[in-house]
Amino acid sequence: MTSRLYSWLGLLIAAALLIGANILSYSLLRNMRIDLTENNVYTLTEGTENILKEIEEPIILRFYYSRKLASTTVPGLSAYVTTVQELLEEYRDSSNGKIKLEVIDPEPFSDEEEDASLAGVQSIPIGATGEPMFLGLVGVNSVDETAVIPFFDPNKESFLEYDITSLIYELTNPKKEKIGVLSTLPVLGDNDPFAAMRGGEAKQPFAFITQLRQFFDVEEVSTTAEAIPDDIDVLLVIHPKSLTDATQYAIDQFVLGGGRAMVFVDPLSEAEEVPFDAQNPYQGLWADKSSNLPKLLKAWGVEMEQGVFAADRKLAERVTIRDQRGVSEAVPYVAYITATEEQLNSSDVITSGLGLVRVGSAGSLKQVEDATTTFTPLVQTSNESMTIDTEKIKIAPRPDELLNDFKPLDKPLTIAARISGKVKSAFPGGLKADEESDESEEGEDDTAEEEPAGPHIEESEADIQVIVFADTDILADRFWVDIQNFLGRRILFENASNGSLIVNAVENLGGSNDLISVRSRGTVTRPFELVQELKRKAEDKYRERQVELQERIEEIQQEINDIQANRSDKAAATGVILTAEQRDAIERAREEYQNTRKELRTVQYQLGREVDRLGVMVKAINIAAIPLLISLYAGILGIARLMRRRP
Repeated sequence: MTSRLYSWLGLLIAAALLIGANILSYSLLRNMRIDLTENNVYTLTEGTENILKEIEEPIILRFYYSRKLASTTVPGLSAYVTTVQELLEEYRDSSNGKIKLEVIDPEPFSDEEEDASLAGVQSIPIGATGEPMFLGLVGVNSVDETAVIPFFDPNKESFLEYDITSLIYELTNPKKEKIGVLSTLPVLGDNDPFAAMRGGEAKQPFAFITQLRQFFDVEEVSTTAEAIPDDIDVLLVIHPKSLTDATQYAIDQFVLGGGRAMVFVDPLSEAEEVPFDAQNPYQGLWADKSSNLPKLLKAWGVEMEQGVFAADRKLAERVTIRDQRGVSEAVPYVAYITATEEQLNSSDVITSGLGLVRVGSAGSLKQVEDATTTFTPLVQTSNESMTIDTEKIKIAPRPDELLNDFKPLDKPLTIAARISGKVKSAFPGGLKADEESDESEEGEDDTAEEEPAGPHIEESEADIQVIVFADTDILADRFWVDIQNFLGRRILFENASNGSLIVNAVENLGGSNDLISVRSRGTVTRPFELVQELKRKAEDKYRERQVELQERIEEIQQEINDIQANRSDKAAATGVILTAEQRDAIERAREEYQNTRKELRTVQYQLGREVDRLGVMVKAINIAAIPLLISLYAGILGIARLMRRRP
């Protein structure tokens, strides 16, 4: 009896200790976590931690999500919502009390639902009844300024931290960034009040400028400027033709001093308009329409090969030409490229999620040897690309001849890249020292003037942030937007994402170095890579067989045309009467088409079976493997104990 009492007493003490340990751990260790995920998806990056340390005034984050709908209606969404909420809790816990998190479930027809809608949170109709589901975030700072993430897209999970950090950065730095535009192209338009008097119209700004002005203050910077204004946050250098050393030095010092820049150079700018000269009407055909900044780009660790453009056979736009017989046909023009999502860097917030990006006669960028910077491609060609001399398209280009001489390099070419890292000045010792060096090389006397005002920056203290595009036509309206006038207003209809790309890049560069460093990260969702590889192989096999089928049909069609052409009777010329040979050829084509269609369906069926079989195997391993291992371990342990008990 005493032994049984001790046993029950021991159980009660153990239970009390367990409950006490749980209460104590919840109180003292509530904020302690261990992130065991491969990509540390629950650990904030150093950039985010630095931004949180700079918060001076309190911020309220209101996380709106429809709990019931998220957990029962959309498969897999509940796990993603948990990821979002736990990450927001990590922000709250790391902010030293500066961030307050409110989790709100906006029930239908409730005040919370109305507040979410008014704040800009987007509702998604779910189910047969179209019940609105909310999954967004509203941030409010101490002066009641708001920032919103309308909807957390599960497809952009890798940018989850960047989106939240951007919202917090916007609330702590509400000042509108100022964008400087230094351009030899008329991108800002020509609001000349006397244009109508001369019988013309004032040129409108390029469409991308119109979009930038919705979010930023845009200011023109002279192409002869000897200093970049201190209040410029991001500098756009567009088609820099014949810039003086003083202007290049100003750009150099701006970047070294922490300014951000986007540079658009071009081996052949089709956006450049050469003024008509009646005395030399062909001047525009032979004019040099290239631009480059070799001195600055080299200092930043990047270069663009002059005199050649990036051509792509796979991504080429189709244009209509006439052959020698006057017959029109559509052929790929390898100088005009439409980059798809596959050619856009999905790991960079600037290009992730964009659709199509169109460029024209763009150049090719590459990292120079011994560069001290990081070279990250943003927009590339496909593997079916090569460089071609710009002289071949400068006057009356022949798309068919370019295609005939095409020899791909089997590697992508870079059209746009992000450059970051510490660099030295392109003008060692300053502008004056550079001029003296040039003059000494030419054997001239030293006549240089005094060094411009302001201390010379020899090397950047922090990493520079520059984005280089080897194309200016990416900015031209005709490559990405249709513009219509409606009641005196210009309405933009986008057919490519060029404008969004530029806005994303400016917005990203306008943030702090810490914000730029966040960018993309890993995801909680781990795809079955083996399954995806199996699908890819089967799809490749399917496409190859489909191409073979199409080629065979074309061959049979050619056989029919040959039979028709060789007939001598008058009725055959009309193509109305079919001969026995034609009927046999058509019957063979139909039979082969049907057989190949069956084969394609068989390939698809086998693909489905292999994927299902692999899925069953993966599920079995996940469900049964761990219990089996535990059971095996318990069995071995039990046998070992029995063996020890034997005399």
